[in-house]
Amino acid sequence: MVPAEAVDAAARSLREADQVTLICHVNPDADAMGSMLGLACYLAGRGTKVVAASPNRPADLPRWVEALPGTEHLVAPGDLPKSPKIVVTLDAADVGRLDGLANQVDRAGTVICIDHHRTNPGFGTINVIDPRASATAELVYRLIERMGGDFGADAAACLYAGLVTDTGRFQYESTSPEVLRIAADLRGRAFDHARLAQALYAD
Repeated sequence: MVPAEAVDAAARSLREADQVTLICHVNPDADAMGSMLGLACYLAGRGTKVVAASPNRPADLPRWVEALPGTEHLVAPGDLPKSPKIVVTLDAADVGRLDGLANQVDRAGTVICIDHHRTNPGFGTINVIDPRASATAELVYRLIERMGGDFGADAAACLYAGLVTDTGRFQYESTSPEVLRIAADLRGRAFDHARLAQALYAD
């Protein structure tokens, strides 16, 4: 379980920020990208200026990324701020997984690390890490709950994508009653569930 003070510190930093940089691991899966874009959609809805990137160029990302809301926040790795005040890393088990974006961690004033991998050493200034979580999207959901306000359908769709893929369509042992509660809450938002599923699992 993530210490409450860590979630509180992350929520406070993001509430007070006027600009946030979000980054995820190289060759992102739907949990990494969904967590990043879900948080981007939520923060942008609060009026925060958001930029997001993976080490891969936007043109090199998988086709299913186009089905996720929030892609307007994606920029090329080289277009990220040079000295960001706040960087949030998502689903990266260590700095090396950030590949060419690792320098963002070194340059940032505050680094919020959100992850569910057991091997994560806690490289952030603030670490929201829970190995028992089914997905990083679950941790982003909890953080957004702590920050308050409406998720919105766009953020919900992105986080749902992370949950459904990292639980193996709710087949893995990590699919706890809490995960199903979160999924049900997200699924209740007005996004095109069928289109999203088709995009994620199309051959």
